[in-house]
Amino acid sequence: MKKLISLFAIFAFVGIFQFANAQSALDFKIVNKTGMSLYGVYVTDANTTNWGKDILPQDIVADGATIEVNFNDDGEQTCTWDMKLTEDESEQTSVVIYGLNLCGISEITIWIGEDGKYKYSTK
Repeated sequence: MKKLISLFAIFAFVGIFQFANAQSALDFKIVNKTGMSLYGVYVTDANTTNWGKDILPQDIVADGATIEVNFNDDGEQTCTWDMKLTEDESEQTSVVIYGLNLCGISEITIWIGEDGKYKYSTK
């Protein structure tokens, strides 16, 4: 019986450890309050100019929606990232937010200010 309890404890510990490792320190939520849909989200190391592929977990982020971005940092050891948001299907119209500390951010809320420029806040 003691062996069975010990074995159960080991499996429980391993399961918890694997779940914790599945969550990246860089994962975050995007809250879209822009009044329009977002069609693409690209994130790159602040020292890189290549945007790579769209990381949206779905096709678009509708106005008022909140999505979770499970970000794979590919082993990068940096916290500072730039994010590009595209606002149409052609992905030609975009805005870039520079210098996001994804190690310290769990949520990014995006809106368009009275001046017509994108604004954001973080948690």
